[in-house]
Amino acid sequence: GTPVRVTTSMLVGQAPTGTERSNALPEAPVTGMTPWLLLLRSDLQRLPDEAMARQEHDGIEYEVRLGRRALWVLARWPSGARLAVCAANALGNALEMIEQVPLPARDGGAPGVRVRLRSDLGDYVTSIALPTDATPLLHWETALTPGVELLMPEMPHDLVPITDEVNPLDTHGILHASQLGIKGGVLHASLTRPAGGSLLYVQDFGALTDYFQTTRSTPADSVGGHWPELGFVLPATTGPTLQPRQSYTLASAYLALDHLVPKGHLDTAEQFIELYARVYRAMPHPSTSWRDWPQRVHETLRDLTHSPLCRMEVDGEPYLRAYVGMEGTPPESMVQLALLVPLIEYARSRRVTIPLIDELAATVERFLDPELQTVVRHLPGLESWLAADDEQVPYQMDSWYLYHAIHNLCRLALFGADGARELALRSVEFGIRVAHHFNYRWPVFYDLRTLDVQRAEAEPGEGGENDVGGQYAQVMLLAHRLTGDERYVDEARRAADAMFDFGFTLGYQFNNTAFGAVALSRLAEMTGDERYRRLARVCIANILRNLWLWDCGYGVGVHYGTFLGLPPLRHAPYLAMYEELEALAAFHEYLEIGGDTLLDGERLLLAEYTKYLVDRGWTYYPAELPGDILATESHSGHLDRRLAIPLEDLYDGWTAPGSVGQEVYGAAAPFVIATLQVLPVLAGSFSVHVDYPVVWDQRTVKGGGQVELRLLGTRDGVAQIRIVPEPSGAMPLVTARASGGRSASGRRARARTLRSRLDDFGQLLVEAPGDATVTLEWPLP
Repeated sequence: GTPVRVTTSMLVGQAPTGTERSNALPEAPVTGMTPWLLLLRSDLQRLPDEAMARQEHDGIEYEVRLGRRALWVLARWPSGARLAVCAANALGNALEMIEQVPLPARDGGAPGVRVRLRSDLGDYVTSIALPTDATPLLHWETALTPGVELLMPEMPHDLVPITDEVNPLDTHGILHASQLGIKGGVLHASLTRPAGGSLLYVQDFGALTDYFQTTRSTPADSVGGHWPELGFVLPATTGPTLQPRQSYTLASAYLALDHLVPKGHLDTAEQFIELYARVYRAMPHPSTSWRDWPQRVHETLRDLTHSPLCRMEVDGEPYLRAYVGMEGTPPESMVQLALLVPLIEYARSRRVTIPLIDELAATVERFLDPELQTVVRHLPGLESWLAADDEQVPYQMDSWYLYHAIHNLCRLALFGADGARELALRSVEFGIRVAHHFNYRWPVFYDLRTLDVQRAEAEPGEGGENDVGGQYAQVMLLAHRLTGDERYVDEARRAADAMFDFGFTLGYQFNNTAFGAVALSRLAEMTGDERYRRLARVCIANILRNLWLWDCGYGVGVHYGTFLGLPPLRHAPYLAMYEELEALAAFHEYLEIGGDTLLDGERLLLAEYTKYLVDRGWTYYPAELPGDILATESHSGHLDRRLAIPLEDLYDGWTAPGSVGQEVYGAAAPFVIATLQVLPVLAGSFSVHVDYPVVWDQRTVKGGGQVELRLLGTRDGVAQIRIVPEPSGAMPLVTARASGGRSASGRRARARTLRSRLDDFGQLLVEAPGDATVTLEWPLP
């Protein structure tokens, strides 16, 4: 759209305070009754006294009761707060009990119940598992077998906070976070009046695949609501119809309850992370497969070095394009640097020489604007190339973009690259001037010369690029490492202090949100101020809230993975490799810095994210997908399945992948993954592949070789360690021992030998607890 000019005062508001306000969590407005809620309330008011199943866990009472039109689970906190969960809904039709069967007791706790019900719509089967110590949450799954060809209207929500008098309108609460677009079906809320308690609700959309496939619907924006109607709304259908005698899962939901009502954003983030991890442990997870990322490194290097679809020349100098086959736009600094830095890290880890590194490094200083004395987005002097492009206006700066380029310049300087230190520090000073101008609250777009705001907010009421403060802090801490100047640490603290009021609106572009978590964690270590460590968790909670916590099994989504996928932006409808690979690298650093100071939920979920990206990242490459499912036209450039360059965009199953294009700047993926997850063994003809975040050390010992792997997850995660021989090499005689980690009682686990087996690829596979230290040993030939 047309850029809107907004004054700085309109954007930044009051000066940052350095702490969150005590009243930062307002109650949600209470809306009136819908006809659906009136019907549900009527059913709740007439429930029988007898419960079909009962359980008390952590002081919270659960009862399963059958109404005339719905099957309910009622939860009551010791505070008196109450929540009604509609596990099966006949949409105003009468329900008849056909069968009630106790579920087997889970982990020694009270059993749940499986109920078969009949209505005019068809037959329902609902299984309800009540909380136990080992699985401290409620889970229900409901399937419908229609009696006729059935079109589904819009359903009511399935969560209703109530009073003892069953009046939802007399309850009050806070909606912390709900589903955004096509992402995970998550709702985080607190009941505040007349009594308090909190909940995290997750709908597993993967279990509803048959429903979405048959009705050609999507679960976008289906979990949320307005107080007091909350939870999941099954998408309405206009056709095709549900078929008789075929069973369709209509809900597979998880509900974790907590006694705490958060007082502010820091409490909220920590509760969200721990409850999210509690649900994650109970959910089914897709299997993963080994991927040959070292081979993809060679393929990508070939294409980046030789393909004219990936490269361009300006004044005889080579540059990388942003997208495969993209013409008519000048070279961009971020593109060159986003490849150059991972290439250097990879080359150093492998002790190899890559000529492309020197080619890219030689052009970096050409992005310095001589007037502004900072690196800029587009190659200076080529602004006229942008005149016809509505999305790239000359001197228009996306706030994150400037600091991303400076961030990588600082890393180049720390590597000792020629000329990088001076260029980085010049650009840092310009970046400080921009931060001061905006009072550490950045807009979306501004004019790089005048600093006039061109677009203030991402969405109305959400602020600008709220996570740039963390990205800026990361740049400042790198500048401090370069110079030792404490002024940069002070700058990092001022930027961090401006972030305390954001809560779940903090995340804008999630690779930068992840960089912010790293910076805040380092700031806590450097200053001893634990507020920054807690603020880092707000960054992590923002990322987790936006993950796709389901695998899309409908439409073309059957051909690629989406489980734990990370979109690039808060409102983006797709997953993107570039942001994912940078988040992966940031998570490794965050886990290594934080260690035992992190919440168990952080360590588990970030480690599991690593596992799934290492697998499903492979399906970003068009050669791994059927050609007939790819977009026939791309917004940026065009697709070429012969090139080892990832797609920018994977959607749910009803949109063709690659509609944006094939992103050259995302081609760092194999270098990042190989550097972090693959260790070539110096004293043997094999490598070690690990799918969990890991810190490793290899050494030669008497008579053999040894590698020590310190896994950075938790004991309830499982890491896969593979011994992969070189093509011409033999499988070594490797033994694996695990030490460290913690037992279920919290004590350090004993050292033990781990079993190994040959997998389907002919590789030696070892599985280890996610927080173990694993020692691999083998005799030298």
